[in-house]
Amino acid sequence: MADQNKTPSHTWKEVFDVIGINLTLTREIRYPMVNATPFWDPNQPNQVAFSKDVHINLPGSKIKSFIRLYIPVDLPWKTKLPLIIYFHGGGFVSLSVANVEFHDHCNNLAAKVRSVVASVEYRLAPEHPLPAAYEDALRAIHWIKSQALYSLHPDPWLHQFADFSRVFIMGESSGGNIAYHVALRASEMDLEPMKIQGVLLDQPFFWWS
Repeated sequence: MADQNKTPSHTWKEVFDVIGINLTLTREIRYPMVNATPFWDPNQPNQVAFSKDVHINLPGSKIKSFIRLYIPVDLPWKTKLPLIIYFHGGGFVSLSVANVEFHDHCNNLAAKVRSVVASVEYRLAPEHPLPAAYEDALRAIHWIKSQALYSLHPDPWLHQFADFSRVFIMGESSGGNIAYHVALRASEMDLEPMKIQGVLLDQPFFWWS
């Protein structure tokens, strides 16, 4: 017999079904998408950074999250750079690391701050309601930790250029919200030898703020 004093729990999908919200969204793509540029691009005479996409899920996983890595074209000799883990904005429901706005921002961040930037692609609502984006962000953190531990599949850019003892988490708008939550969760984890030195929030989105 059910406990009459126990408050029943429900999923977000059940809530959305009751109030009539369909868990799909037709998105208008207003920003062009661009590919990563791991080599010199003759169409970009003022290229300031190289970039490449790295899939971070195990083979066969239904989750297709990935990281777009950036390094400056003018790399310092025998000096490793701080690593910035970046989460893009978009209200949790739109945009991507491949949108030109965020791609150019990370290019400039890598070049001007002289850093390695890991821009995280995460799942979007309403098809994947929160906490899906938080889970993808934490998955990226764990993947970077595995790189710091010399994984079986080391990424050459991270191992050659990233200083895992100088890691910063950064996000803007909804990405700032993700960065905040990830930083709180990461503070309770053993991420050695990776060391998070700070959190950079650019106009973070917290509900209606």
